[in-house]
Amino acid sequence: MSLKQTILDLSPINSEYRKIADSITAPFNSIKITQLYGVLISLKKAYENDFLTNINEMIDEELFTDILEQAEYLLSQNYIRASAVVAGVSLESHLRKLAEKNSIPIINDGKYKNADSLNNELYKNNIIDKTDNKSVTSWLGLRNDAAHPDSKEINGETVKLMIEGIKLFIKKYPA
Repeated sequence: MSLKQTILDLSPINSEYRKIADSITAPFNSIKITQLYGVLISLKKAYENDFLTNINEMIDEELFTDILEQAEYLLSQNYIRASAVVAGVSLESHLRKLAEKNSIPIINDGKYKNADSLNNELYKNNIIDKTDNKSVTSWLGLRNDAAHPDSKEINGETVKLMIEGIKLFIKKYPA
């Protein structure tokens, strides 16, 4: 594998590392190889200092927050069940990311593990605490109830608290 290909494989899409490596073209001479080596060293230091991980966590937090803002909008329009379901999607997606970050497998027998299983594994592995484990269980239950119209009535205030709780959970446990 070439030095340039290594940088391309290891650098995030649209990163400066990738852009610089792409701009250095063959034929390679000692100056170009030195430039690529400098990019690789910078990329290595970024990984060692968790700089790239933190950027990915910020992007994920922003994405999940946007989804929760959609849930808030639905709630403001009195689409209570839809709001709870959308908030639950954000929670489940975050649980998967959090599990992956902590090397907890998210697939079993070729299928994604359900959110309850991931929640319990995160707790068993001391990634989240007992109180948050119970909160997640409650939010997942509310999402499930909201997804089935034949179940009990869903309270808008409860969904509002769910959304706020999920926001805090995502901030407390970045993925």
